[in-house]
Amino acid sequence: MQRTRRLILDYINRHGPATVDDLAEAAGVVPVTIRAHLAVLERDGMITGREVRTGRAGRPRIYYALTPQTREVFPKGYDQLALRLLRMMDKQGARANVGKEIGVAWAADLLESLSGSNHDQRVAAAVHALDETGCEVEWLAEEGRLQITYHNC
Repeated sequence: MQRTRRLILDYINRHGPATVDDLAEAAGVVPVTIRAHLAVLERDGMITGREVRTGRAGRPRIYYALTPQTREVFPKGYDQLALRLLRMMDKQGARANVGKEIGVAWAADLLESLSGSNHDQRVAAAVHALDETGCEVEWLAEEGRLQITYHNC
């Protein structure tokens, strides 16, 4: 990616929605150069512009923000946070209890949306909900027993 475009995306990611003037100052270029880069980024679906009226006469200011798809490109560090939390819980012997409490709360949330459904519909909805969170889940019912398998959760 072109350096100025990356700088624009990084600036918006760190500071939130920004105007052409904000971005020009941060990049050390003139506003017309920023507008050209913004047009490309907007065309590519990486940013969106929103007009904001300031209450003063004249044209509204346009604030540019990252689209949800672009926001996902930036590293979050959630995996490192989760590992540190798990290590801390191991030291305190709390991992099993926390995991159980999370599972019970998650199931309770899901159950509210499944009232009136039959057993197979509830299981299918639970599997779908887990799939939506990024887990690859399969379920198998045989001999009156239900088995749910997580593949990458």
